[in-house]
Amino acid sequence: MTRLINKAYYAVRPYVPWRVRIGVRRWLAERLRRENSGVWPIDERAGVKPPGWPGWPEGKQFAFVLTHDVEAKVGLAKVERLMELDRSYGFRAAFNFVPEGNYRVADELRARLEAAGFEVGVHGLKHDGRLFVSKAHFAMEAEQIREYVKKWAARGFRSPLMHHNLAWMHMIGTEYDASTFDTDPFEPESDGVGTIFPFWVAAPDGGGYVELPYTLAQDFTLFTILQERSIDVWKRKLDWIAECGGMALLNTHPDYMCFDGQPAQGEASVKMYEEFLRYARERYGGVFWEALPCEVARYYRAEVAEGARNSRRKICMVAGGGSEEREARQCAGLLTRRGDWVDLITIGEACGHEDDGNGVRVHRIEQGGGAVGRRVRAAAMLMRRHYWIRYDLVQVFGNRGQFDLATMYPKWTGIRVLADWAKTAGPGARDNEYLQLVDSLMTDRFSENGNGAWRERS
Repeated sequence: MTRLINKAYYAVRPYVPWRVRIGVRRWLAERLRRENSGVWPIDERAGVKPPGWPGWPEGKQFAFVLTHDVEAKVGLAKVERLMELDRSYGFRAAFNFVPEGNYRVADELRARLEAAGFEVGVHGLKHDGRLFVSKAHFAMEAEQIREYVKKWAARGFRSPLMHHNLAWMHMIGTEYDASTFDTDPFEPESDGVGTIFPFWVAAPDGGGYVELPYTLAQDFTLFTILQERSIDVWKRKLDWIAECGGMALLNTHPDYMCFDGQPAQGEASVKMYEEFLRYARERYGGVFWEALPCEVARYYRAEVAEGARNSRRKICMVAGGGSEEREARQCAGLLTRRGDWVDLITIGEACGHEDDGNGVRVHRIEQGGGAVGRRVRAAAMLMRRHYWIRYDLVQVFGNRGQFDLATMYPKWTGIRVLADWAKTAGPGARDNEYLQLVDSLMTDRFSENGNGAWRERS
């Protein structure tokens, strides 16, 4: 559904005046900020260290990573000034360029950036919002993107507009992707990954790449959409990330920075960004690991053992309460212990939301209203949460027909539904079999045989 809305929006976007677009986004942002005050700019669940996390190099408290996306000619003209600003505070950054947008990045500019210790990444193919309109279209553009990855010797990729489908990103062939975020309800695809740590995205062939979510609000969101007049949001979030020992990854755009005179429409003074660099250096200098995105990805591959790599899958379980809920909690425990995100929708005496203390977010549906009423409420809750979160898998416990209505929307969006898994209590081979099945379903290796069982695809 989100992708269909985005597809329609980007089809008419060129014909809508800038002021109208920004006015609508600001109006929506006010509502979204109120509704998401508990998870933005800080989602406490995102600060939990993944199981087996080795810490940062040299015992550093947290990682500090800077990236810049160059969207258009106006941004390209400011790249070298921004590079010099970063260097003046002792920082390096990754500049991500659009290969076939309304500008062409000169080989000489890329060479100067790399000679200064900066990184060059690929920012889609065109900045038009159409990369993910279909899998066939993505595959076609991915083939062209790979050519630029090879030509530029790029190690990383970031999708324009932060559109993402992590399962498709394997076609790009980079060491890392940076098209997600821990929490950001203002993005067109607002399903956050819920972690301030890097994580692994496995491929069906046994390979994979490192995902690096940005964890500090983007400059355009903060200063143009939300119209903030200070960097308090950045400072508050950075302090929290430092306390949690995570990765502070900031994405800014030279396109929206004003270096001279009065900021134009859609711009903010570069002094805001400079103030943040100064704050980070003066408060945390010597405490953080200042790294390029490619260095974080390389460190993750080298130091996090394959068996301990956090996949950060987002899974929703639906249960009818009682023994079904207990069974769901057993499975949820296996998933959260390896770092996955698990929501549980279940039936109780009263509706409400709670964290169970083990990393599972429980959403209770009131028991009254009869079987039909419960089905409708379960369907409404799952639809609403899947629209915003975009789960990777939905698992149903108990009477499968009871939740057929609830699972219709996830199925329609292409999400697999696992049903009738006979989970037994206690650790052992059965647990490993369950985890392997979950991973296989989400790497597109299994299909349903129509009787609640699953078979491996040929």
